[in-house]
Amino acid sequence: RVLFHADKTRNTLENFWQESDWNQQLYAAIFGHSSEQCITLTYMGKAYRARVIPIDGLAQANWSLVVYRDLTFVRTLNLQTTAMAATLFLIILTAPLVIIVIWRGSCRPHFVAEWLWPHAGRTATYIYQTALYGLLIVLLLCIAAFSSSEEAMAACVLIPYTALAFTFWAIRLFPSGTPEPYQRNRAETVVAAFLTGVAVCGFVWLLVAQWQYLHALAWLLPIWLVATLPLRQSNGARLLRRYKARFSKPYESKGEQQDPGDLASRYVGWYAWSVLLLLLLIGILTPLVLFRDSLRIEARLLIKEAQLHLAASAERQQALLRSQCDAEQRSLAECREFAMIPWTPRTDRQVSPPPWSRTQLLPLYKDDARRPDFLPHSDIESTELYSPWFQRLIYLLHHNYNQPAAEMSGVISDRGVPKAARFKSGSEEQPAGEAGAAPEWSWWETNSKITLRKHGSEPQVYTSGDPAARREKDMDLVLETPFRPSAARDTWIEIGVALIALFLICGLFLAIARRVFLFQIVPHRISGARQAAEAIRQGRNVVILLPPQSNWRLDTPTYRFDVREHATTPKWAELLDLNATIPVNTLVEIRGFESPDDPENHNQKFVLLDRLRARPGTQIAVVMVVGPSIEDYRRQFAGFEVIDFREEPLLWLAAYAGPARDQLWKECAPVPALWPLGAQLAAELRREPDLQHDRTYTNADIAAEVLEKAELYYRLVWNECSPLQKFVLSQLATDGALNPTNARTIQQLVRRGLIVKDPQFRIVNESFRRFLASVPSQHLRREWLQESRKTGWGKAHGAFFTVMVVVGLFLLTTQNGLWNSAAAYVTTALGALAT
Repeated sequence: RVLFHADKTRNTLENFWQESDWNQQLYAAIFGHSSEQCITLTYMGKAYRARVIPIDGLAQANWSLVVYRDLTFVRTLNLQTTAMAATLFLIILTAPLVIIVIWRGSCRPHFVAEWLWPHAGRTATYIYQTALYGLLIVLLLCIAAFSSSEEAMAACVLIPYTALAFTFWAIRLFPSGTPEPYQRNRAETVVAAFLTGVAVCGFVWLLVAQWQYLHALAWLLPIWLVATLPLRQSNGARLLRRYKARFSKPYESKGEQQDPGDLASRYVGWYAWSVLLLLLLIGILTPLVLFRDSLRIEARLLIKEAQLHLAASAERQQALLRSQCDAEQRSLAECREFAMIPWTPRTDRQVSPPPWSRTQLLPLYKDDARRPDFLPHSDIESTELYSPWFQRLIYLLHHNYNQPAAEMSGVISDRGVPKAARFKSGSEEQPAGEAGAAPEWSWWETNSKITLRKHGSEPQVYTSGDPAARREKDMDLVLETPFRPSAARDTWIEIGVALIALFLICGLFLAIARRVFLFQIVPHRISGARQAAEAIRQGRNVVILLPPQSNWRLDTPTYRFDVREHATTPKWAELLDLNATIPVNTLVEIRGFESPDDPENHNQKFVLLDRLRARPGTQIAVVMVVGPSIEDYRRQFAGFEVIDFREEPLLWLAAYAGPARDQLWKECAPVPALWPLGAQLAAELRREPDLQHDRTYTNADIAAEVLEKAELYYRLVWNECSPLQKFVLSQLATDGALNPTNARTIQQLVRRGLIVKDPQFRIVNESFRRFLASVPSQHLRREWLQESRKTGWGKAHGAFFTVMVVVGLFLLTTQNGLWNSAAAYVTTALGALAT
């Protein structure tokens, strides 16, 4: 039974346990006269946190004191914080998403983009990205820890965009040994350069215009400079050579050959590090900092709202006291005590001022004439904690779905409505408004305290006992509240949350990467040119055997050394000054090694190879033109990787001469059965009568021509495939991606040469892809769809979405309060889904 309540109308009329829905924890706490911890209960239909406290000094042991707090304010703070952080994060992700959609809609790639796939040729790019992301992560953490909320939120926009922009330019500009088919077109580069220039100019303008609020973001400029330097071709090539010298040839000093598995694991590891750091920066730290600063902003608004309520309550109390004194409802001593009317000590005996003076009881009031912050109106406006545009952003992101939330949105500004100021200067009264207008209330934050100064004219203060000589002064109410939103305990909690999220993302990424990238599936055969390029890029010494009809040349910049020009004297290799003749840190291309000569000269050639291999910083490529033979070159060139071009169809290239030679060879080379067909098509193109007017053919034109002539062959290949192989081929041709659960079937198709991994999975050529996209009949597609509905998610997704829709309609129909807060919940859900 309630004896005394904060609401006097409930005294002796309320059963607190009954109104709390017979909460058993509350009953146990009242029975024991105290609770060890807070209790969550429903009181009068609303959620509260309560604590039962024993009353000391009372003989009646069955009395207890219950203090309780409405959780509406706490839940409003939590929901507002989550909604603001989620909305900001969703807005941040919108721009990259729009760019990706526009790029995919304009370019229409048929397969997964090459730059998304781990590729050994981009190892140096992954190292560059890892270092860049590390710098940006450190910068974001420093700004979040030591700067204002406005700077931290601006950093959450600029730093992720910086990471994405430099990722794009690193993939495009950083030298990586990527083959020519993967290079992007010039239009994309021009558009990207224009957008980058606009973004840089906009950032510099924002930094200059808002230097007072965003000066911490100036640290981005040196990071941009440091990150831009390696993107130059010369600097990037130098770093790439250093990487090769450091990581690609660790076994040469021991006379061993590097294990290709080590190199594969190395580039995969760097790829994983770059992706994980990018996910840490954008997917974990960015929303974490957004949530942390949104909580700081909303908590500050909640404190300001509470201070205004407290100030209004104090003013009402003072007004009540004054009205009671005016109506003589209080004693003269009480009114004198609170200085509501002038009073003078009695003349018959000395009377000291009341022991409870106004200054002792109410130190919250201060004379505004002594205000240290009283400044002209323009200066007062300039002392806002946040800039005007940031205040407008907070107002837009703040949802007024209940009364506390609406009141919080009313105190976003730190300055209330300007009010004419009246103050005294000596004995003359200065007219109001001449020195500017004071705000009705104002806040400022110093030393982890939020201070409210509410301008007022109550009560009137009399400086002397003579009513005629009295002077009226405005007394301002001043409140100070400690504000520590980022205590050490909260910081450790944030670090723990970030680490847990990072571990979860790492585990999820590694689990997905092993299945999606299918590293265990390797091409059954690669071309000699590709094999040579990979071996040279990885820093290995190679011997390349060319047929007599070949005119193949190395694309990598080399120093060419012709043996026939130097083999003119005995012991020429032993006497040759290598440092003066052959430069260091370059690829040495040795020609003429196959020239016939005497045994002594033959030995001198291998002496030259031994000396070059023993010298640090030298990579060797021996290029020999030899005919078919049974000679074992791998035994002769121990320690070298021998690449035999004599198996390549180089003789067919002569038959492809014409206006579309390169496009035809690209389309027909992967499938030997198409070589004669390509030669026939090249001859037909040469006989075209309008060749002398238009000699350009696109890849799409050649693919259409090849498909028209090779359709019967493709249909034969299709009929030989199993049902599962047909599904995998059609899926890759239509969607550009593969389901990793079909790994065994994918391996079979790779061995047959119908799917290539270069580095991503794709159909062997464009004409076959077009054939696969159109050949499945509607009946076959319906069979695939019906089969997919029988297993896994296909069986559950229909029932799941039906239940979700029914539950949503039920809640929105029965819970009217959800209609008002639906916007905040939907925004929060979208932001959480994006995260």
